[in-house]
Amino acid sequence: MWQYGRTAMATAPYPPERHVLRDLDVEMESRPDGTASAWLPVVPAVAAPGGAPMAGVLATVVDMVCGGLAVRAVAPDWIATSDMSLSLTRAPTGPQVEARGRVIRKGRTTLIIEVDLLDAPGEGRPGTGPPVGLAIASFSILPRREATPLIDPDAWGRSRFGGGQGRLDRHITEAIGLEVIDGPGGRVSLPVADYVHNSFGAIQGGIMALLGDAAGALAVAGALGVDAATVDLHVAYLALGKVGPIVSTTSVTACDGVRGDATVQLFDSGSEGRLTTLVYVGAVAADGATA
Repeated sequence: MWQYGRTAMATAPYPPERHVLRDLDVEMESRPDGTASAWLPVVPAVAAPGGAPMAGVLATVVDMVCGGLAVRAVAPDWIATSDMSLSLTRAPTGPQVEARGRVIRKGRTTLIIEVDLLDAPGEGRPGTGPPVGLAIASFSILPRREATPLIDPDAWGRSRFGGGQGRLDRHITEAIGLEVIDGPGGRVSLPVADYVHNSFGAIQGGIMALLGDAAGALAVAGALGVDAATVDLHVAYLALGKVGPIVSTTSVTACDGVRGDATVQLFDSGSEGRLTTLVYVGAVAADGATA
């Protein structure tokens, strides 16, 4: 779920100075025509086996773009992410990936946003290469309450969360504290920490997608006998992960020697084992990822 940006009621800036969204060094732009883009540097710290950015990292960037578009589209009401789907068609070849989003439907209770993933030449310039994937996210529209943050729907512009410093000094899974607790193909765990919080003190929605990606790809790799990279991701958000650690259970539902499909359940172990997120993962052998 997305909750960040300037709000009239915010008590502190979000994300804070030390946060995974800043360390991804994403540059963002919102436009008066109702579209928005984010540019992710393609660096080894965000790579899946095979070298392309992890699907869960791209889902995090998609979440950022969609969140900005969604809160502007429904202002003065608010939103909650319901689900997100992401499919990768080829490996990026540029120094950046652009996530370019637009609202495709706004109803009374639901908002749908589509995001193109494109090769980009760097320095926050529009993607010029072939598309590398597509994502769609849906949001529930929440009627305004007294405590709902106020945003300016006409506040357009460009910003860079990380200041262009390439801040990740280790792989993102290590940076967020992801731990494999049962060996290859087994469960993974993630603590609930300030570094991965949204503005309500729960794990940021894109990071939940990243956790599901990692768990599913590990399970598929165990079934294939080789490293695997996620190319299809569907995330259904059911509840916030607030206490932690968040732990996974994964079942491989299909495997043909090249590709495997898995279903991941993410539980908040510190909140009576509440099921927070369901993630469907389609992963392929790393040497064939998004080829």
